[in-house]
Order: sequence, then C-alpha cells, then structure tokens
Amino acid sequence: MAKVVFFGRIEQRKGLDWFLAAIETVLAEGQRSFEVVFLGTLGHTITLAELAQRTAPWLCRVQVLTEHTSHEAVEYLRTEDCLAVLLSRADNSPYTVYECLESGIPFIASDVEGSRSLSIPTTGRACCLTAAAMNMRGVFSTR
Repeated sequence: MAKVVFFGRIEQRKGLDWFLAAIETVLAEGQRSFEVVFLGTLGHTITLAELAQRTAPWLCRVQVLTEHTSHEAVEYLRTEDCLAVLLSRADNSPYTVYECLESGIPFIASDVEGSRSLSIPTTGRACCLTAAAMNMRGVFSTR
C-alpha cells in the first residue's frame, strides 16, 4: 500500500483525532514506507495551518486535498494504490462508505450504526473497526 487516505470531512467528528494518533503510533514504531493523504473538505475543528503543524514532524509524505468534488475524490481513490480510512464517530448514513463499496475501493471504517447496517464484509477489501481496535498497526502488517 502506497497511501493511507483519511476520506471525508477533515474534522474531529469524523475521527480525525483517532486517525492522527494511529498514524503517529505507526510512525513511532518505524513504519514509514507510505504516504498519508487527507481527502475531503476542511471542517471547523482544525485549520490547514494546525494540520500542517501536527503533521510536520512525520517522517512520511503528507498531502492535503481539499478541493476535489465528490466524484473527483472517488476517482482519486479508485486510481491510486491506497486504503481509505473512514473513522466517523457517528453516522446514520455514511456516504463515504457507500461510495467505497459501490466503487470497489479498499477501506476500513469505524463500527458505527450507519456502517454496521450496510453489511460490510469483514474480509477482503473492507472491514469495520470497533473503537477498541481503532489503531492501524494491523493495516500495515496485512497489506
């Protein structure tokens, strides 16, 4: 896997803090052969400057892509060697999960009610993670 992509609105409600902490844990353990991409509109809980400051010490490439339309974002995910990460804390109708399922995009998602109701497969190209398992160590060892 070349890229790990936070896909969705870039804000805490969508699990940004979980994602940042997970990436920092993986980097601290020596994994660095990947790129991190933030793909979505910027929310109200973090600015681009704050995100840049938080990711500046990371020893991997980081991209922030906030200008893509929904269609362009899905096309990006379909054409790149990547794993979409969808860590929403709550979502009745997780549109990003629908987009990934419909387009065959490999992803991991938080195990919230909306995602759970979609009968997401637990093997292969998609899976849901409970809050207790919300780290990404396994992602790097299995891809």
